Amino acid sequence: MILSLTMAWVADFVGLSAVVGAFFGGLAIRQTPQYEEVAESVSAIGYSIFIPVFFAEIGLVMTFSSIIQDAIFIILMTILALLSKFWAGKYSSEYFGFTPLEGNIVGAGMISRGEVALIVAQIGIAHHLFPRDIYSSLILVIIVTTVISPFILNYYIKKTPQLS
Repeated sequence: MILSLTMAWVADFVGLSAVVGAFFGGLAIRQTPQYEEVAESVSAIGYSIFIPVFFAEIGLVMTFSSIIQDAIFIILMTILALLSKFWAGKYSSEYFGFTPLEGNIVGAGMISRGEVALIVAQIGIAHHLFPRDIYSSLILVIIVTTVISPFILNYYIKKTPQLS
């Protein structure tokens, strides 16, 4: 744990994202014999402290006053996010030999991948790359696509005979 936090600090100190340093710290720990013991304790600490703090920070930074004003932007970004994630998953899986029905399932499964987008949005707002109203709209788009994803995935699973 100390190694990952130290590497996160070093990464931040040299101008990289702390997430990158923590990731490499995790990779280093994975190579040790104590990996499983460390993974259990890190998971417990992450789920009880760091993840709730991360989501609380997201909520603290959001503003709802601009969401009504940005409704068209939010709708367009949600459609763009849904379609781009779906198509990327579908067509890349078909390229690697999956059937079109299986490609639909992969595409639908890729829609809910919002955790990285949340991290990127957090980094963006922390570095003042965009205003809070845009940040709030992006967070809402991430939440909406994550909530919609299981319904789309379930639809395509039911259309696939060997899975329904």
